[in-house]
Amino acid sequence: MHNEVMMDDPRAHLLVALQRVLQGGELIAAELRATIPSPETLQKHEKEAWDQLAHWAGEAEVRARDQNYAAFHLDWLRDLHARLAQNAPAAPTSGERRSDRLEGAK
Repeated sequence: MHNEVMMDDPRAHLLVALQRVLQGGELIAAELRATIPSPETLQKHEKEAWDQLAHWAGEAEVRARDQNYAAFHLDWLRDLHARLAQNAPAAPTSGERRSDRLEGAK
Protein backbone atom coordinates (compact mmCIF):
# COMPACT_ATOMS: atom_id res chain seq x y z
CA MET A 1 0.00 0.00 0.00
CA HIS A 2 1.17 3.51 -0.74
CA ASN A 3 2.23 5.64 2.20
CA GLU A 4 -0.67 8.11 2.00
CA VAL A 5 -3.30 9.79 4.11
CA MET A 6 -5.42 7.22 5.94
CA MET A 7 -9.04 7.10 7.11
CA ASP A 8 -8.65 10.08 9.45
CA ASP A 9 -8.92 12.22 6.28
CA PRO A 10 -10.84 10.21 3.66
CA ARG A 11 -11.26 13.18 1.31
CA ALA A 12 -7.48 13.69 1.20
CA HIS A 13 -6.95 10.00 0.49
CA LEU A 14 -9.56 10.07 -2.28
CA LEU A 15 -7.91 13.11 -3.84
CA VAL A 16 -4.51 11.41 -3.77
CA ALA A 17 -5.92 8.19 -5.22
CA LEU A 18 -7.80 10.07 -7.95
CA GLN A 19 -4.68 12.06 -8.84
CA ARG A 20 -2.60 8.90 -9.03
CA VAL A 21 -5.09 7.26 -11.40
CA LEU A 22 -5.36 10.41 -13.52
CA GLN A 23 -1.55 10.45 -13.86
CA GLY A 24 -1.59 6.85 -15.11
CA GLY A 25 -0.78 5.13 -11.83
CA GLU A 26 -2.27 1.94 -10.50
CA LEU A 27 -4.89 1.57 -7.82
CA ILE A 28 -5.62 -1.73 -6.10
CA ALA A 29 -9.14 -2.29 -4.77
CA ALA A 30 -7.75 -3.80 -1.56
CA GLU A 31 -5.84 -0.57 -0.89
CA LEU A 32 -9.00 1.47 -1.26
CA ARG A 33 -10.95 -0.85 1.06
CA ALA A 34 -8.13 -0.90 3.62
CA THR A 35 -7.82 2.88 3.65
CA ILE A 36 -11.56 3.60 3.71
CA PRO A 37 -13.21 0.44 5.04
CA SER A 38 -16.63 2.04 5.62
CA PRO A 39 -17.46 4.05 2.49
CA GLU A 40 -21.12 4.22 3.52
CA THR A 41 -20.08 6.81 6.14
CA LEU A 42 -18.65 9.19 3.53
CA GLN A 43 -20.36 12.32 2.29
CA LYS A 44 -22.29 11.81 -0.95
CA HIS A 45 -19.63 13.11 -3.36
CA GLU A 46 -16.86 11.31 -1.46
CA LYS A 47 -18.88 8.07 -1.69
CA GLU A 48 -19.29 8.62 -5.42
CA ALA A 49 -15.51 9.01 -5.78
CA TRP A 50 -14.90 5.88 -3.68
CA ASP A 51 -17.37 3.89 -5.80
CA GLN A 52 -15.83 5.03 -9.07
CA LEU A 53 -12.29 4.34 -7.86
CA ALA A 54 -13.42 0.86 -6.80
CA HIS A 55 -14.86 0.30 -10.28
CA TRP A 56 -11.66 1.61 -11.86
CA ALA A 57 -9.52 -0.74 -9.76
CA GLY A 58 -11.58 -3.74 -10.80
CA GLU A 59 -11.98 -2.99 -14.51
CA ALA A 60 -8.47 -3.04 -15.96
CA GLU A 61 -9.42 -5.73 -18.50
CA VAL A 62 -12.49 -3.77 -19.63
CA ARG A 63 -10.44 -0.59 -20.08
CA ALA A 64 -7.80 -2.50 -22.05
CA ARG A 65 -10.45 -3.77 -24.48
CA ASP A 66 -12.49 -0.57 -24.74
CA GLN A 67 -10.55 2.66 -25.09
CA ASN A 68 -13.77 4.71 -25.30
CA TYR A 69 -14.89 3.36 -21.95
CA ALA A 70 -11.47 4.09 -20.46
CA ALA A 71 -11.58 7.68 -21.74
CA PHE A 72 -15.14 8.17 -20.46
CA HIS A 73 -14.23 6.83 -17.02
CA LEU A 74 -11.11 9.00 -16.82
CA ASP A 75 -13.24 12.02 -17.67
CA TRP A 76 -15.63 11.08 -14.87
CA LEU A 77 -12.72 10.67 -12.43
CA ARG A 78 -11.37 14.11 -13.45
CA ASP A 79 -14.77 15.59 -12.69
CA LEU A 80 -14.89 13.86 -9.31
CA HIS A 81 -11.38 15.07 -8.47
CA ALA A 82 -12.36 18.65 -9.28
CA ARG A 83 -15.52 18.39 -7.15
CA LEU A 84 -13.64 17.02 -4.16
CA ALA A 85 -10.85 19.56 -4.53
CA GLN A 86 -13.31 22.45 -4.63
CA ASN A 87 -15.81 20.96 -2.17
CA ALA A 88 -18.38 21.32 -4.96
CA PRO A 89 -21.87 19.82 -4.94
CA ALA A 90 -22.14 16.07 -5.42
CA ALA A 91 -21.51 14.43 -8.76
CA PRO A 92 -24.49 12.99 -10.61
CA THR A 93 -26.23 10.03 -9.03
CA SER A 94 -25.20 6.60 -10.25
CA GLY A 95 -28.36 6.44 -12.40
CA GLU A 96 -27.52 9.71 -14.17
CA ARG A 97 -25.00 9.65 -16.97
CA ARG A 98 -22.46 12.44 -17.35
CA SER A 99 -23.65 12.95 -20.92
CA ASP A 100 -27.14 13.70 -19.55
CA ARG A 101 -25.66 16.60 -17.56
CA LEU A 102 -23.80 17.89 -20.60
CA GLU A 103 -26.92 17.82 -22.78
CA GLY A 104 -28.91 19.64 -20.09
CA ALA A 105 -26.32 22.43 -20.01
CA LYS A 106 -26.86 23.35 -23.69
